[in-house]
Amino acid sequence: MSKQKQYQLELDKWNELFSLTTPETQKAASGLIAKAAYVHSLCWELEQAIIVSGAIKIHPENPTMQRAIPALKEYSRMTDNYANIVNKLNGLRVGNVIEEDDELGEYE
Repeated sequence: MSKQKQYQLELDKWNELFSLTTPETQKAASGLIAKAAYVHSLCWELEQAIIVSGAIKIHPENPTMQRAIPALKEYSRMTDNYANIVNKLNGLRVGNVIEEDDELGEYE
């Protein structure tokens, strides 16, 4: 799978979730949805690099000397950003879902 494919999958997922919201909400959230997809694809790319290189480098002559690779720190930062965006999107989505027409509502 590619970074672009990850981006598109995430974009499609959020667009589908927001399809149940008002058009105004969809328009307002479109930039944040694109940002979520972009950050998601960056996280995926960093994950691939970490899988290949490993998360920690161990000194060959002294195994007690270890250090995390720079991609791990960036991955952590990006996942925090992604979680923040997701929380904002969910807040927008939940508060602006179009109510289904309920025939039983007339009798209440």
